[in-house]
Amino acid sequence: MGVQLSHLIKTLLPTLLQPTAQQATEAILSAVPKTSRALISDHLTDLIRVNAYSPWLRQTLAKDPARFITWLKGNSFGLKLQPETLRAEVCAATQSCETVEELKHALCTIHLREEVIIAWRDLNSIADLKENLQHISQLAEIMVTAGLTWLTQWLVEKHGMPIGELTAKPTQLALIAMGKLGGGELNFHSDIDLIAVYGEAGETNGAQPLANQEFFTRLIRALVDLLQTPGEDGRLYNVDLRLRPFGDGGALVASGDALEAYYTRHGREWERYALIKARPVAGDIAFGNQLLCNLSPFIYRRYLDYGAFQSLRELKHEIDRQVKRKSRQYDVKLGRGGIREIEFIAQTFQLVHGGRDNALRLQALATVLPRLEQRGDISSAEREMLVDAYRFLRRSEHRIQMLHHQQQHQLPSDETDMLRLASSMGFTSTTDYLAALKVITDSVAILFGDLLATETIPSTDSAGSKFTALWEQPLTQESVIPLLEQLGFSDTEAACQQLLALQKSRNHKAASALAQRRLQRLLPNLLAVCAKQNQADAALGGTLRLLDTILRRSAYLSLLYENPTALHRLCQLCAAGEWITDWLCQHPVLLDDLIDSRSFAQRPTRQNLAAQFNRAVVQGDDDLEQQMNRLRDQRNGALLRAAMLDINPNTKSGDLLTEIAELVLDNCLRLAWQQLVSRYGPPPPTVYPANAKTPGMLVVGYGKLGAKELSYRSDLDLVLLRPDCDADQLTVGHEPTPLHRFYNRVSQRLLQLLSTQTTSGRLYEVDIRLRPSGNAGPIVSDLQSFKHYQLHQAQTWEHQALVHSRPITGDTTLHEAFTYIRKETLSLRRNRHELATAIIDMRSRVDEEKTIASLTDQLKLSDGGMLDIEFFSQYLVLLNAADHSALTAPTATTDILSTAITARLIAADDGSQLIETYQQLADCRRQWELGQSTNRQALTADNLKLNHQLIQRLMNG
Repeated sequence: MGVQLSHLIKTLLPTLLQPTAQQATEAILSAVPKTSRALISDHLTDLIRVNAYSPWLRQTLAKDPARFITWLKGNSFGLKLQPETLRAEVCAATQSCETVEELKHALCTIHLREEVIIAWRDLNSIADLKENLQHISQLAEIMVTAGLTWLTQWLVEKHGMPIGELTAKPTQLALIAMGKLGGGELNFHSDIDLIAVYGEAGETNGAQPLANQEFFTRLIRALVDLLQTPGEDGRLYNVDLRLRPFGDGGALVASGDALEAYYTRHGREWERYALIKARPVAGDIAFGNQLLCNLSPFIYRRYLDYGAFQSLRELKHEIDRQVKRKSRQYDVKLGRGGIREIEFIAQTFQLVHGGRDNALRLQALATVLPRLEQRGDISSAEREMLVDAYRFLRRSEHRIQMLHHQQQHQLPSDETDMLRLASSMGFTSTTDYLAALKVITDSVAILFGDLLATETIPSTDSAGSKFTALWEQPLTQESVIPLLEQLGFSDTEAACQQLLALQKSRNHKAASALAQRRLQRLLPNLLAVCAKQNQADAALGGTLRLLDTILRRSAYLSLLYENPTALHRLCQLCAAGEWITDWLCQHPVLLDDLIDSRSFAQRPTRQNLAAQFNRAVVQGDDDLEQQMNRLRDQRNGALLRAAMLDINPNTKSGDLLTEIAELVLDNCLRLAWQQLVSRYGPPPPTVYPANAKTPGMLVVGYGKLGAKELSYRSDLDLVLLRPDCDADQLTVGHEPTPLHRFYNRVSQRLLQLLSTQTTSGRLYEVDIRLRPSGNAGPIVSDLQSFKHYQLHQAQTWEHQALVHSRPITGDTTLHEAFTYIRKETLSLRRNRHELATAIIDMRSRVDEEKTIASLTDQLKLSDGGMLDIEFFSQYLVLLNAADHSALTAPTATTDILSTAITARLIAADDGSQLIETYQQLADCRRQWELGQSTNRQALTADNLKLNHQLIQRLMNG
């Protein structure tokens, strides 16, 4: 055995580590019975490694070889942790304990065994990092839970059960784990960070009653003493309670109400970082989860929180200062490119975007990084680099702590210990290990530095710095105008008045000190960018109006300061038109979209847009209000992207506005259908097949939606249809209801989802007056009733409206049926003179009822304008569809005219003139809606007169 052992040791270990490993291994072999040596031989290589790499583990095994043999016989080192098995063992061991000392001994005995198993499996690479983190964290949870359970019962026997004064029900303690334990990523030898919170104030109901606050204070003190006072087999854990409200100056325990009040009134930025990993691990878990849910608005701001970047800079600066003061050795946790920087990268994105993306509200780093890659926050290569770096650094950290069973994160200063670390990590020398460490930490540090870096806007003069100083005092024209001239503003007096108005505004005076600092930091950059716009005064006026709106949410100011590209785009947008400025003031959460260059460069595909809307609806929870807000945020952002495309001379949004509305309707119908089906059950299979994948009704778009000509201020003209069914048919569910009532309620819910005003605005104004019988008719019609109405009761103007109708979303069978009914209706033979007279009469009624009050009215209502061209296209369809069925296919005005040209119903020159004019008028309308200067060539009196005369000639011909 001796020769074999020596040879094996020389094969496994560097020379410096061989003597100690040989001596320790031989000592254990000689200390156990011969019958046990064969068992050790089966694990000889593993034993040599742990004796070489961990002085603590070597001493622990040597202290009690018999115990080591027992563990080997039980195959303790070969089995992965089974948490429920361990929990049952701990429960059985503690049930028989009668004193705290017995409890401590029972827990420490099991804890030591598990620590040895963890170290053995780690040092021999039997377990990977994921398994080790789970084992260490689950062990801590089981130990804390067992201690808390026993001590709670011990105190209840003395003082009775704590009872809430309001509910008169028992109340319990919840232990919220922070840091590594909260994330399920506990170190091998680590403090555990806890916050203790109980449900309700009150008093215990025993013979020696205590106030609940005092009861739980005694409980947490007893638990801390149990966990961190050393025993025969060491101590369990050092407990850190300093993350509680007010730190060392605060109470050891707090009620849930007190905890929520603290974070609402006094919570600091670093506490938001700390709470990202918060997780209840012992006691009343349900109460702990509800409490953290209540704290979500503090942790994750609903708006995009780019102030997190500056908070991170300050936090990192303080950490660096402490590291420099305390250590000369590299710290794998806190040092440059270390574990903390990897965590900060993930947590910063979580804080910035977690308010809008619930999928980022995760504790464990390993689950966050893939999500960041999916979102596009980091690249695939960056994720792989961070995962590899985290694995390397955490394994290094564990093995540093396994050397001497100490809470240590710095590289060993001792040469032998440093070689132990390097060898345990698979390197033949310390030099090789340090070289690999440097490559890894350099990569992390570069990415971390890029994250924190603030882009700068080049400045050719000192006007910006002078303005920063001026802003600290009341501005005057005499002090500001020269600087504005230096920056290049033409109308310096108007710009000066805008700045004075901002400084004197109510929002500015009420802004927090933090908001004031952020605004002062941003303004010089803002002025420099606005001055370079073609419409500098409009850019400045719009952006200052927006700044005044967002001062109460100063993280938006940080967003613009941290992202000069976004600031440039904001100034361009505000210079382009008032609608965009108004839109951003109403929905400042859209500022995040300015960061994405793709929003400017190209039109989103239907597939990508649909995926974004779907994620907004299904993300994370089924809370209707949250779903409605997310859907509105998505729609608002999509409209902004359309506007970005329309103000760019090189791009156009096309029918993007129509696609947005279609996707909104699709998602709202699905939501409405799911909600009502969950309550009443679905219609029976004879009406709605069990395997159907779409809601069992149809939304039909009329007007601009049906014609695919939506503009920025369009409402939605809708008609809702359902299948035919018997009057006595019911839904199939636990609360069956008549089908006609079910479909009415689905329709009402759909309209509510579309038009309800929430904190994110409303989706669309909806008009359903084009349904059969108008306001006197039901809000949803069955197919047969709709068909009968269209064929036998509808007036000419209703058939005109039908020309521009099309199915938007819903059941495919209903889709086909509606298309057939529409074609049949439009193809009815009509008298030319009667049709022309009816359409001209309707056109006259429009003139009588409406006046031209704006440019958009002029575009639409002028003789020869958009409405005349639309009416003429409807006339062509209704007159000729019986003989030219192709006319029933298109719904857009210009497409109908093109089809009429192809069918030789109008001359190509005449049709092309109308198409060109209509497109010019539509473009002009969009420009006006965005607040842009418009090309009014199409609006000249002569041009419109020619159109009007042409239409009259064609209709009278």
